[in-house]
Amino acid sequence: MAASPDVSIIVTARAACDTALLEQTITRADAGLRWQLLPAVASPSHGPFAAIRDRLNEATGRYVALLDARCVPRPGWTEAMARAIRDGVPAAFGPVMLDGTARAQAHLPFIVEYAQFEPPVSSALNEIPGNNFLFERRLLDPAWLERSEFHKTFFVDALRRKGVEPRFVADAAVGFDKAYPLLRYAVRRFAHGRGFAAGRSEGNRILWALGTPILPFLRLLRIVRATRGKPAARAALWTKSPAVVFAETAWSLGELVGYMTRSAGSPRFLD
Repeated sequence: MAASPDVSIIVTARAACDTALLEQTITRADAGLRWQLLPAVASPSHGPFAAIRDRLNEATGRYVALLDARCVPRPGWTEAMARAIRDGVPAAFGPVMLDGTARAQAHLPFIVEYAQFEPPVSSALNEIPGNNFLFERRLLDPAWLERSEFHKTFFVDALRRKGVEPRFVADAAVGFDKAYPLLRYAVRRFAHGRGFAAGRSEGNRILWALGTPILPFLRLLRIVRATRGKPAARAALWTKSPAVVFAETAWSLGELVGYMTRSAGSPRFLD
């Protein structure tokens, strides 16, 4: 009988074959761990969050890693996460870096969603990247596997309420190269914001909805703070500021629709 894997790697991908480079990068390093690769491939009727939930039900490793086929781990990721596992860390995350070879259309998504994870990473950071996150599978209550979708943000909130704080592992970086045309990206942000609001359970939905008109400004401020001390990212932010505002306005409109309808809408626009 084959031994159980140490880590089940759930890889968000557009097709199962897209995970080949990521798999080679991880398994090339001899970290003394057994790996289980589980591609989470979305379809027009079954979005990425539902695909991740499906793979979580198939994961048999002691740990689960959430990665993305277009955000390949950099050299040292395997060894750094292996050290965290051997240290008994219950949850961990690493930096997200914009690759020097990244396509031009990847710069906007990086600035909007991931600039805060580019070093130097603030010790006060309250977010976790969904494309570079590792946690013990025992932390998954059965209820998470019974939901229609798995949302990392809500899961991390639940971990923190239990007193589990993910550790930042500086040497476990992934590169970022998720590229979208502007209009396609805005549609994706709308869909993501709508899905986030539809799945949100805490607080008053009416009050959240009433607050959406100021969300674009708050989200822009968050990005400004995320690029502090990062000259290249800050310069890119100002260069792309109209597109950033456009994308975050789309997210805010999505949140409003999600709060009002309690529906996540179609998943086909998410990735």
